[in-house]
Amino acid sequence: MSQAEIDQTLQEIEPHAREYPVHFASAQQRRGMQDELVRLLFFLDAFVKESPNNPDALLRDAIANGFGHNMGCPDCGEKAIAAYEQLVQLRPDNAEVNWRFGGFLAQTTQREKSIPYLQKAAILGVVDAHYTAAMVFIGLNNQAEATLELKQYLKANPKDKEAKQLLKDMKDGNLHVHIHNGPPPQNGAAPDQ
Repeated sequence: MSQAEIDQTLQEIEPHAREYPVHFASAQQRRGMQDELVRLLFFLDAFVKESPNNPDALLRDAIANGFGHNMGCPDCGEKAIAAYEQLVQLRPDNAEVNWRFGGFLAQTTQREKSIPYLQKAAILGVVDAHYTAAMVFIGLNNQAEATLELKQYLKANPKDKEAKQLLKDMKDGNLHVHIHNGPPPQNGAAPDQ
């Protein structure tokens, strides 16, 4: 499988499975993409096993396993974390690595662990990391930190009406949050969504 084929498959799946809950137009679309993802994971997992210090392969493996985790594929969450942890060791100051790892952890039951990665990504120039960190802090019921992160995000995105409204709702005490704790327990096949 070529790097271009890997990247194309990841790009096709990303809009549907980057975040939990996943979004597909139909159960058939989900099955098709999940089949593609399983084939990709088989290849990437094997390649990373042979070349555990290849940052490009590790990043693609981490991303793909993150998608798999969100789709309920067995063992993908653990594989994503292992790949990201190896990447952080190899490239501790890489903005994308910190951003993606933080974003992945933010949507799991380990959301507290996402904060240092998101904050580092923000320092390294990923403005959206401030927004994600704000959402994590809201989920942790730490509105003071959430407010600081959201204000940093709005400095770079002053026209973001949703972020402005979120900040206003926090200030006015009108914030109501429903937290998703990641995909359902992995028991093989995930339910269609």
